[in-house]
Amino acid sequence: MDLHDIVDDAHALASSIESGEIDEAVFRAGRIAAVAAVDEALGIVLAAYRVIAVLATPDHRESELGGALTALARTIENCMESSPGSTPKLTRDCSQRNRRGNLRAALDELKDEGISALQDQASVLHVNGAFLETMLNGGYISDIFARELEWVMQRRTGWMDEERQTRNL
Repeated sequence: MDLHDIVDDAHALASSIESGEIDEAVFRAGRIAAVAAVDEALGIVLAAYRVIAVLATPDHRESELGGALTALARTIENCMESSPGSTPKLTRDCSQRNRRGNLRAALDELKDEGISALQDQASVLHVNGAFLETMLNGGYISDIFARELEWVMQRRTGWMDEERQTRNL
């Protein structure tokens, strides 16, 4: 199982939800569950099915969906930390620390431009608000999201992976 592919599908799932493409979101969650089931990653399977169940409920509350997405993100992250074939944890921690610092810098820039609400910032960055909050609070920041943020914020490719520099005020 390639957990990074699952993470990228999870990001696409959140983007589908954000753009109102519920059928695509259900497809992505199902794909995550199917890939995880092959390697008996039951936690991911159950979390993905929880997302599908919430999406299938006609008048679901946003808090239910946010909770389901957060649970999926945390379950995937836990599997990445315990996966022997994944990127070594120390390397991943440094990369994630750099990405998180640069994500915060990008959000600060959006605040400077008058976009201060987290939901509005998430919309600008083409991501679900719950996923943005999860990434800010220690969740995995995927390669796809990093490259998308760089494009949206007009940064060079790889900027998210660089060590954060002090902002010039």
